[in-house]
Formats: sequence, C-alpha cells, structure tokens
Amino acid sequence: MWGPYQIDKQLYERAVAQEARLNSGLVLYKAIDRRFRPGTASNCIHAVADLDTDNGLLHSGQGRGDAASRQVAQHLDRWIINPEQTHAWVASRLGLNEDSVSPPTLEQRSIVASR
Repeated sequence: MWGPYQIDKQLYERAVAQEARLNSGLVLYKAIDRRFRPGTASNCIHAVADLDTDNGLLHSGQGRGDAASRQVAQHLDRWIINPEQTHAWVASRLGLNEDSVSPPTLEQRSIVASR
C-alpha cells in the first residue's frame, strides 16, 4: 500500500470528478486502453493516474500490481503534501491493514481454494 498521504485539495476535487465520470457509464473498462485514453475507456491503473494529465498521460506499459501502483504514486507525487509522512490512522479507519492489502501467501490461497 502506498500512503495514505495527505494530498492537495485540487487532486481530491479531481478524484471526486473522476469518480462521477467513471460512474456515469460514459467510460468503459478496457484492460488494454491505449487507443481509448483519456476518452471512452480506461483500465484501473489509468482511471487513477488520469487524475493528472497536465504533463501528459502515464504510460504504465504492462505494469500491474506493486509496479503499476508505484508508477501512479510517482505520477501524482506533485500533489502529495509531505510524502515522507504517511497517515496510518486513515488506513485503519478504512479497515485496511497489512493483512488486507498484502497478496495472500501460498498457504492462504490453498485454504481459500479448499472451501
């Protein structure tokens, strides 16, 4: 998990607008969205990264998981206030902790598969 960080109010406002845009049905999900950005389709990484297209689009290539999350955090870093400080209380209030955001171990996958 990256953060949680305190962000500039304008990025928050962009996120609220992006959420409304994504929920409107005007933007569809497409795993490979290169030809559709920032218009009619987006993948999950670009849905977040496209909060800031002022300096161009983030091209995450085939990045996914931690690598793509790192790219998004770097892409949006100009909006982060004091990036050295995280706010664990926010993650806690959202019910996120290391157990809930870490990939499952092989043992945990086996237990889930056997249910």
